[in-house]
Amino acid sequence: MPAKSYSRKRLQLLVFLGTGFALVLGVLGWSTYVGREMTMVYAPTVDAVMEIKTNGALAHLWLEEHLAGDPDAQVQDIESSLNRAQWFARALLVGGANEETRIYPLPDRHLQVAVEDVERSLKILHNLARERLAGRGASASGTQSDRLFDAVFKRFLSDAGEVEIRVQEIIESKQRVFLSTHFFLAAVAALVIVWGTVVLLRYLRQRELAEMERERLLRDLATKNQELEGILSVASHDFRSPLVNIQGFSRELAMSCEDFDQALAGHALPPEFSESAAAILQKDIPQAVAYIEQNVRKMDQLIKGLLKVSRLGRVPLEPRVIDMQALVGAVVASMQFQIRRCEARVHLGALPPCWGDENQLNQVFTNLLDNALKYVDPRRQPEIRIEGGLEAEMCHYTLADNGIGISPDHQNKIFDIFHRLYPERFVGDGLGLTIVKRILTRLGGAIEVNSEEGKGCRFHLFLPRGR
Repeated sequence: MPAKSYSRKRLQLLVFLGTGFALVLGVLGWSTYVGREMTMVYAPTVDAVMEIKTNGALAHLWLEEHLAGDPDAQVQDIESSLNRAQWFARALLVGGANEETRIYPLPDRHLQVAVEDVERSLKILHNLARERLAGRGASASGTQSDRLFDAVFKRFLSDAGEVEIRVQEIIESKQRVFLSTHFFLAAVAALVIVWGTVVLLRYLRQRELAEMERERLLRDLATKNQELEGILSVASHDFRSPLVNIQGFSRELAMSCEDFDQALAGHALPPEFSESAAAILQKDIPQAVAYIEQNVRKMDQLIKGLLKVSRLGRVPLEPRVIDMQALVGAVVASMQFQIRRCEARVHLGALPPCWGDENQLNQVFTNLLDNALKYVDPRRQPEIRIEGGLEAEMCHYTLADNGIGISPDHQNKIFDIFHRLYPERFVGDGLGLTIVKRILTRLGGAIEVNSEEGKGCRFHLFLPRGR
């Protein structure tokens, strides 16, 4: 599956799952909010209404018993009940808290108006109760004050009942809204999550099929590479056989020309024929044979280079943690002859351990150091610095020199096979950096170069960190 399709599938999956989880969080948040509102606002409201009705009724009962001469009915109990009922009524309007509970102001305006009516009835009851208590000795049952008190008390009970009914209606309404919203959001979240799960399963299946296809392609590529290396090996062997024959017959031709020249030297020949034969046998043919042998050697060198590069992919790796300080130090020590001959100074810094193959990495740094010693600038003393550090999951090594540098035209080609830098000035087969890059690629690393012509160059090597 193309990378863009995978990205689109991942985006769809993230959108579905994110939406589903957002809805789940919305359901939880809504449930928490409504539950908090029920617990902190309406539950205390119901309790407050019950307190108002209960204390109002108790005040009426104790007042009647007190007026009837019951010694257990005290005036302070009547006052306390009425004050308590009035406090709860006031708390429903403006909010309030005591040692028992905390009451929040009612959010419903119609409910507030009903509570205000209850509060006015309580105030009237309180005043009438005081009047009846003050005129107890002169009043009798059924007086106008008694009848007014009873009428206000009935209105109080009616208003308090309306408040209670209104509160219950609001609670039931909010419960209905809560349940419907809760079920709706839960259903939508379930659908989104189910759909997201389906998308996830499809994505995973497609990913599995893509991985299987990738493995198949990798196997085919490995098979084709193996076939290519086999063809290259056979072809190189077949190429070398004719080259050996050409080289052998060219030498025989050169020897035959020498014998023929010597044979002619013992016979008297016309001057014009003698001069022409001498030019052919002593100059033209030897020169042609020399060209043939030179190109044979060049062709042989190319074939050996191809075989050398092709064998890199077949060399078994032995990856482990490599002490790069010791490895590069050994490479520098093994090349002391070239270093002294160039009068070069090599500075070896701290090198962290990496994960790789010891023999392959030895070849990498040998090739790089050999190049640094080969492409020196005769105008200054050669100086080479090898340093290292850590970058995320990779080890970063640098090999810098102050040699002739690499022109911008060559920097993209130096890792190509058989590419030689300044072939007219320096000998080589053009394989060193090709081998370096192939080894680092096999080890899961990479190589880059920064350079300016005449100012030296700096190679950056990246290898996995030691595990």
